Amino acid sequence: MSRSKISYRINQFLLALLAKPGKKDLVFVSSILNSEQFGLFKKFQASEQFHAIAVCRQILEQVDNDEDLLTAALLHDIGKIRYPLNIFDRIMIVLGNKLFPNQIKIWGKNEPKGFFKAFVVSEMHPKWGAEMVKKTNASPMVLSLILRHQDNIIKFENSEEDQFLKVLQYCDNNN
Repeated sequence: MSRSKISYRINQFLLALLAKPGKKDLVFVSSILNSEQFGLFKKFQASEQFHAIAVCRQILEQVDNDEDLLTAALLHDIGKIRYPLNIFDRIMIVLGNKLFPNQIKIWGKNEPKGFFKAFVVSEMHPKWGAEMVKKTNASPMVLSLILRHQDNIIKFENSEEDQFLKVLQYCDNNN
């Protein structure tokens, strides 16, 4: 693993332990999400809130203000609230993806218990998130972006949705 990757992972670990959004961040979020969506957002762990806000802010640096894209950015990982992950679960996911990338998909089809919990949450949270957000009157675009945010897309189409997905994935991976 390169020095920059190691540095990135250490920073990611520290952010997961210490990151917490401020009041201005929450005002920013509430200006984008409707009240039901904001209620979901508040159920995130602080580090997940921080991550979602960072993704959203980076998107704003790259594209025009689009409510659907920003909503998806803030809620793309909301399915993780179904089975919250601790720092060790997150480490297992990172190591598992690095060491056993094909096996992760298989482990992700188990019940979210014990050893398999982290991998199931990693695999299933887009689907769970889209189901949760659907109950908040989100647009079909938001639901699709949440559902597809982890898809490994080889070739993006020229559709608005795929262009948004490309930006969302890029910013998610950077944060």
